[in-house]
Amino acid sequence: MLIEHLSEELGFQLTVHTDMRRWEATDRLETDDFENINATVRDVFAPWVRRYAYTAVVPILQYCRNALCHVVWASMNVPFPRDPFEHIDRVVENTINVVRLTVYESLKYEMFKADHHARVIQRKWRRAISDPSYVACRNRLLYEFKKISSETDMYGDIFIVSAGL
Repeated sequence: MLIEHLSEELGFQLTVHTDMRRWEATDRLETDDFENINATVRDVFAPWVRRYAYTAVVPILQYCRNALCHVVWASMNVPFPRDPFEHIDRVVENTINVVRLTVYESLKYEMFKADHHARVIQRKWRRAISDPSYVACRNRLLYEFKKISSETDMYGDIFIVSAGL
């Protein structure tokens, strides 16, 4: 999912937002093109960094994100090619290959591990709040019982008064 989104966003960024006339005239990209590439790569990685915050996945994502910014810049900052759109397609394809060859396996392993730990915590928490042998569950049940009891007493008095008893 990350790789597909990265491919789509990079293709769009490089095709639509690269100033082809200036690139053809100067045979190099400008600083604002580099900033746009960085922003695009960071935007693609941002949801994943937030999702896996405080896990071992984040340093891998950050390394990959930073390396890709330089890979794309180095690939695009060349003299204007004969077919710029074919060049852009090749740059995106090569960038995705760099991800797959360098960090994808370690990233996938750490993501699976983090997701597994989250599921274990969720499973244990569900058990802790639903099994009365756990203190958390007993406290929750007592709280709910007291709340229901106080509401019943409160409404019970209203019913008694309204019934004229």
